[in-house]
Amino acid sequence: MKIRSQIVLLFFTAIIVSSCSPAITEKEVTGCWKAADGAFILLNKNGTFSASRISYFYFSDDDAFKSRKIDLSGKWVMGTIGNPATQTVELKSNQTYKDFGIAKTYTNRNGVERPYKINCTLEIMGSGPFTTSTSYNLVRVIDDPDDMNFYTFKKQ
Repeated sequence: MKIRSQIVLLFFTAIIVSSCSPAITEKEVTGCWKAADGAFILLNKNGTFSASRISYFYFSDDDAFKSRKIDLSGKWVMGTIGNPATQTVELKSNQTYKDFGIAKTYTNRNGVERPYKINCTLEIMGSGPFTTSTSYNLVRVIDDPDDMNFYTFKKQ
């Protein structure tokens, strides 16, 4: 009976371990990612990025920006969110909303009005526990994640 229990335990352990995907590395994330609408993000090895023709509507909650496309540049870093942890790519741009004619500002501790910078977190889909996909996508979740509505970038 003890041997049978050990075999069953070993079997379930093998299933769980084989269904977990390894964490994606910075080397795997580096490169060009393209969306179906022609937008692309280039993640460089030195931690900088450039993005072109990004649909701004997916990063704002205002219908006024449905047709606006923006170009961004700045630095990128990998991170995690949620439980279980999902890997992310955080784009930290140098551009402000004012650069694109959008008045979004805040007042700092010294009473000085400052423009917000345009930043974005993209989830790495295909990473995390119990995923079996060997290909990864960078996605921006739009509204409720249960709706499965994503702005998806595929590695080129």
